[in-house]
Amino acid sequence: MSTTRPTSSPASPSPQPRLPQELLDLILDFVTDTPTLKSCALAAHSLLYTAQKHLFTRLTIFPAARTVGWRPWRTPLNPTKLAELFAASPALATHVRELTLLSDSGSGNPAWLNEGPVPVSRTLYVFTGLTTLVIESRVTRLSWLQFPGPLKAALCALVALPSMTSVTLRNIRFTSTTHLVGLLSGGKALRHLTLGLIMAATSPQAGEMQEVPPQELLALESIALDAFSGTLFTALANQIDPRALRHLDIKVRGPPYEALAQNLVLAHAENLHTLRVALGHEHTAQSAIDLRTLPRLHTLELAVELAYMYKPDDYAPLLWVSHILGRPGRFDRESPSRLRTLVLDLFVDDADLRGRLFRDLGSLVPSLTLWAARLSESHGGEQGLFVVRLDAELDFSISAPRLEADVRDCFRGCFRDASVAPGEGVRVEVVLLGLA
Repeated sequence: MSTTRPTSSPASPSPQPRLPQELLDLILDFVTDTPTLKSCALAAHSLLYTAQKHLFTRLTIFPAARTVGWRPWRTPLNPTKLAELFAASPALATHVRELTLLSDSGSGNPAWLNEGPVPVSRTLYVFTGLTTLVIESRVTRLSWLQFPGPLKAALCALVALPSMTSVTLRNIRFTSTTHLVGLLSGGKALRHLTLGLIMAATSPQAGEMQEVPPQELLALESIALDAFSGTLFTALANQIDPRALRHLDIKVRGPPYEALAQNLVLAHAENLHTLRVALGHEHTAQSAIDLRTLPRLHTLELAVELAYMYKPDDYAPLLWVSHILGRPGRFDRESPSRLRTLVLDLFVDDADLRGRLFRDLGSLVPSLTLWAARLSESHGGEQGLFVVRLDAELDFSISAPRLEADVRDCFRGCFRDASVAPGEGVRVEVVLLGLA
C-alpha cells in the first residue's frame, strides 16, 4: 500500500510590524524643523498627512525680490506659483492656520500688493480655516490706499471668518479711521488684536460716526496698541467692549492719549488682568492712568526710557511711574489690592549708569513700600513679585559689573522698610539685557 506524503504549502509571509497611526502622528507633532518634515512627507504615505499639516500650518508670503537682512537670501513664493500649488492640492489650504503678508524690502511695494495675472487676492479665499492673520511691513510704511480693491475685500473676508481669532497689523497707514474699522468690524470671533505703528490721516466727523449696538461690539480679550493718533484710538475704543478685555498693552504718545485710554477703556475694563503701559512722550509730571478703576488687575508692567542726556531738563519718567502706582497721599484703602506682580522696564544709557539712575530709582521707594504693605494686608502674606528689567545698547558686564546686585539691594531695602522679609513678602528679580 502506498502512502502519499502531504505536500507542504509555502509559508505565508508574516505581517511586517507597523506602528499605530496615532503613534506616528504623535511623534510628528514633536518635529519642528522644516527639512525633517519635508523628508517625512516624502518617506511614507502614513507620514504624509501629518507632515503636510505641520508644514503648512504657518504660511508667509514674502516680497518678490530676494533680500539680504533679517532673512538672508530666500526664494520668495510667487503669487502665480502660490495659486498653482493650492489649485493642484486644495487639501493643503485646509492646513493653513496662520497667514502672514510680509514686506521687508524698501524697493517698492511687495508683489502680493500688486494686481498681476493671478492676484494674491484670488488665492486668499481658499484659506477657510485661518485663525491668525498678520499684515506687516518691516521697512517702508504700507499705505492702505494702495491695496487693490479685490485684495481689501479678500482681507475683510478673512477677518470675518468664524475661525479668525487673532489679527496683527504693523506699519500701515490708513487714509481714514473708517477704513481700519471697516477691516476689523466683521471680525466677530476676534479675541486678540495687535496694532503696531499704525497711522490714520483723518477721522469721521462726530455726526458721521455710527454708534455700535452693544451686541455688535468686538469682544477682544487682548489688545496691543501703538498708534500715532488719538483719533485712531478713539475709533477703535468705540468698536470694543472693554469689559471683555483681559490683557492690554499700549504705548501712550502724549497726555491726551493717556486721558483717552483712561476714559474710554480703562475706566470700564473691570475684568482686566494684565496691563502694560509704555511711556512715549516727555510730559512726565503726572499721569491720567488710574489703577483704582481696575479691581481685578494682578500684573502691571511700566516701560520707560531714561536717557536723560537727550531729554528736557524736567523729564522725570520715574515720577510718572510713581503717579501711576499711587503717591503716598493717594495710596489708601481704595487702592487696588489684587496687584501681585509689578514689572519695571528701563532703557538706559551709559550716562544714566554713572548719573541719575539710582537717585531716581530711590524716588519709587515710597510707592513700592506702600504697595508691599497693602499686598501683605490684602493677601495674608501672599508673595508678590517685583521685576526690574534694564536694557541698553551696551554690555552691562563691562559698563556696570555690579549693577544687578546694586539694584536688587536697593529694592530689597525698600520692602524691608515695609516690615516684609526679603523673599517672603515680595520677591525681587533683576534682569539685565543689553548687548551680551
